[in-house]
Amino acid sequence: MRYFGPDILTVADELTEAYVEIFTAPPWEHRDPEATRAAFGERLRTDARRPGFRAILAISDDGKLGGFVRGWTTEAPFRTDRVYGKVTRRLGADRVNEFLVGAFEIDELGVRPNARGSGLGRRRLYAATATATPPRPAAGRGC
Repeated sequence: MRYFGPDILTVADELTEAYVEIFTAPPWEHRDPEATRAAFGERLRTDARRPGFRAILAISDDGKLGGFVRGWTTEAPFRTDRVYGKVTRRLGADRVNEFLVGAFEIDELGVRPNARGSGLGRRRLYAATATATPPRPAAGRGC
């Protein structure tokens, strides 16, 4: 297991290849591998600069990346792109600010097909969240 912050870009090529293999296979087989590669590479460069960014990669003894998890600290104001607007509509702005802003947010978890069923994804998820800072308590609430 290897931990990365903004230095994730030092292994961007390996991570991107794993991402493309994972996220152009079923049920995402309709995705174009080259477009997926380009979009992920751009997103990774942006995400690596987010406050609290970290990624945990599973690298086998032979150096092959088997899986990953990546995320960051959720900032205020809460985003509205991707699925964030739907989250705010469902939870309400007050709950979003109370429970999500300041918490560690898992963006993506991926496991290559040959490593699936081994618990690798669960171990990456646990490692990413085990040291995450919990969200701050809302004003007037005890811990």
